[in-house]
Amino acid sequence: MRNDRKKRKRLQQTKCKEDEALNAVSVRIQKEAIQKDRFLALARKYYLKWRQVNEAHKTLQSKANNLSMSSRFGTNPRLFLPQSTISDKNIPEISRCHLMAPKDKDGKDTTVHLGHGVFGKCEKMFYKGIPVAIKLYNNLSSIQDIRREADVMARCSHPSIPHIFGVNLTQKPYFLVSYFYGINNCTKSCTLYHALRSPTITLTKYCAGKIMLELCQALQHLHLKQLLHRDIKSDNILLTTLHTGFHPMLIDFGKSIEVSEAISKKKCLSAHEQDDYRKKYRHIAPEIILGQPPSFASDLFSFGVVMSDVSGNIPFELCFFEGQRKCLEEDPKLRCSVSYLLNQLETNASLCNK
Repeated sequence: MRNDRKKRKRLQQTKCKEDEALNAVSVRIQKEAIQKDRFLALARKYYLKWRQVNEAHKTLQSKANNLSMSSRFGTNPRLFLPQSTISDKNIPEISRCHLMAPKDKDGKDTTVHLGHGVFGKCEKMFYKGIPVAIKLYNNLSSIQDIRREADVMARCSHPSIPHIFGVNLTQKPYFLVSYFYGINNCTKSCTLYHALRSPTITLTKYCAGKIMLELCQALQHLHLKQLLHRDIKSDNILLTTLHTGFHPMLIDFGKSIEVSEAISKKKCLSAHEQDDYRKKYRHIAPEIILGQPPSFASDLFSFGVVMSDVSGNIPFELCFFEGQRKCLEEDPKLRCSVSYLLNQLETNASLCNK
């Protein structure tokens, strides 16, 4: 009997030590995860500041060059610049040899598919040790199309717009390299569309409101740059995690254009094709289907559709639904401005946080 009691006591002591060790490891992992998120947030913050300073430097350099040309030619230097809607930003050329495939549990190269579409497909890889998303284009995309998409991304400097590393246009399939955004340690990315339907992801009223607010800020940034996205939908919004929770990333700038190009992007659809478009592409503004050019208002309509997707099961404040209603007006002239919508979403976020 005494030996049995001693044996049980030893087992209990051993189990207690194991539990303490497991708890210590768990606490350490949690602390490291929090620290990692903090460092990542700081890195993004200071990288954004660097991009802003770099962009300001390039602007000043451009003005200096223009002044130099003006004094040289004695006239407007713009007459001597190439006429193009694509800017002359120097997009780096990425060599294939600098890309590495992810490894499986056995250490062998594996392919991680992130998505596919009309453009081609998207895969996860590593560029100089950094996780990146590789957008591989098929033959439907021209070099000019790819340069345009890369240029739009390079011109933007916003926390909810992906950072672009560069492109490869020397050998097919051509590709574009941007930063990879995922949830926690997940090897794949997660779109807002899938998050809204996932049984394992819970978006609270405050979290969802914050996501829409940050997306609206990204849309305002685009519009201030005189750029149109033209394909805003929940499938083109990624979610990534920071220590503050979920953070949205607006992606897929393949259809993006400058406002000055809008008149050349009018659709000419038959009545049957118009009906098909309304059924298949509910995020496209009604005036686009009827043959009018894209505009800031058509982007806002698409944003309103995303708002309706998010608000389906979430009891937002009245100001949220008022902004949503204004975005979804059939007449583009009656739709709200992005600044009005931003104000509504800021009010909603502050009320949800109480």
